[in-house]
Amino acid sequence: MKNLLIFHSALAPYRLDFFNTLADNYNCHIVFLSRNNRNQPFNQKELLSKARFTYSFMDIKIVIKNRDFNIGYLYHIIKYKPDIIIGGEYGLPVLIPYFYKKLFRQKYTIYTICDDSLKIAQECKGIRAKLRSYLVHKLDGFIFISSQVSQWYKENFKIKKKIIVFPIIKEENNYQLQLKKSLPISISFQDKFKLKGKKIILYIGRLTEVKNLNLLINAYKQIANPNYTLILVGEGNQKKQLQEKVQKLNLSNQVLFVGRYEGNELYAWYNLANIFVLPSVYEPFGAVTAEALQAGCPVLCSQNAGSAELIKNNINGHLFDPQNENQLAILLKEYINNAPNINLNQIRSSILITTFESCKNKLIQSLK
Repeated sequence: MKNLLIFHSALAPYRLDFFNTLADNYNCHIVFLSRNNRNQPFNQKELLSKARFTYSFMDIKIVIKNRDFNIGYLYHIIKYKPDIIIGGEYGLPVLIPYFYKKLFRQKYTIYTICDDSLKIAQECKGIRAKLRSYLVHKLDGFIFISSQVSQWYKENFKIKKKIIVFPIIKEENNYQLQLKKSLPISISFQDKFKLKGKKIILYIGRLTEVKNLNLLINAYKQIANPNYTLILVGEGNQKKQLQEKVQKLNLSNQVLFVGRYEGNELYAWYNLANIFVLPSVYEPFGAVTAEALQAGCPVLCSQNAGSAELIKNNINGHLFDPQNENQLAILLKEYINNAPNINLNQIRSSILITTFESCKNKLIQSLK
């Protein structure tokens, strides 16, 4: 098996299946640049207990204006003697392996994982844009989360290197088992939050400005009904302001702030939801879109999100303009009225338009 070395920011649950798949096909070692995600920390002990790869941490770093400059890349390259290196974006995780390769005539290939949505790729500027322009023809390949972004790169940079598209989705069998295990939790949530007989609109994510929750609450106000409940799962610096807004709109009995959850407690919310909404104005991907779809829940998704590519209008959800409150309100009413009642005796089938298995096969074949 070939040696695969990955430099990655920090482990998140939505990347675990992807990394484990690589570990099943390569001698895979991952060097995490941080012990946890700065903006949204996860239970790292629980996540790493499921890892099939070996890992270490690059703890020595210089922090300048909230940006980390890690020290130790060459140590890991020399130690693990990789055949393939996968870095992130266009910073040090690919720059240093590239310079070392050129200076010392190394034979390994270098890929970068780019999580940009189409909008973010198009609007890239400053130092990041300059680094992208410098590296785009020097790297051996790219792993994108969207075929739209892949096509944009081909058209704008005329690249002829390997391009792999792998959206941020879960391995189906494991996820189905987690959803099944979470059904008793779903029932307990239904009782705790008095949701029995209600149709549920769900949002999961940080309660921050870029997530555009003011628009979601305003749109919900247009269709508010005692038989509906809007549930906001997560924490963030906008929570207090959003709670005050809900109170002023007299929606306190219909809009619930339930806090932040991980693991099966998080997945339990997907089992309860009739519709999932991702209203972000800025969203590189949005793994929650795929999680909802794979749990059988239709998604109303911002057209700005990278995960918008997973939506087929009127098939598994609908796209909307995150600046258009009325459009979202119309879609909310249409989808909530047509939503069947939730049966918590069983989980729903996935309505995702692709599968982890098909993406995995293309990934492994391309990296060979």
